[in-house]
Parts: sequence; C-alpha cells; structure tokens
Amino acid sequence: MIDRKIHHIDAQSFDRLGAWLCRKYRDCQQKNVEARNALQKLGIQEREYSTIRKDWESARRYYTSQIPSNVLLLLLTTRY
Repeated sequence: MIDRKIHHIDAQSFDRLGAWLCRKYRDCQQKNVEARNALQKLGIQEREYSTIRKDWESARRYYTSQIPSNVLLLLLTTRY
C-alpha cells in the first residue's frame, strides 16, 4: 500500500517537473527575444553580440571570483 502511494507521488512530481521545465524554457526564450529587441533599439548589431557576451563574461568572472585568503585576512584584521 505504501509503495503504491510513494509511486503515485513520484509520478505526480515527475509530471510537475516536466511542466516546470517547459515553463522555464518558455520564459528564457521570451527573455532572449526581449534582450535582442532592446539591443536592436540601442542600435547594436548582431555581429556585436559576441563582443558584448565576452565583456559580460569577463565582468561576471571578476565580480564573482573569490577573494584571495591573504586579502580576506587583511580585511578582517584591519580596523577602520
């Protein structure tokens, strides 16, 4: 009896996962269209997208990188 209930709950969760994934994919597609439209309004051509993407990736890596431990130690021990 319990096994059947667990199997039923698993099946429901799996169905909801598929619906969630489809919704997320659709949302991403819509955001992509909106971003391309915004870039087009700014006069940015598609051939420039790779440059923008590289710049964005570089900035993302810089701002999300870990602080070296010696700098972190200095920040924690310095009194302001």
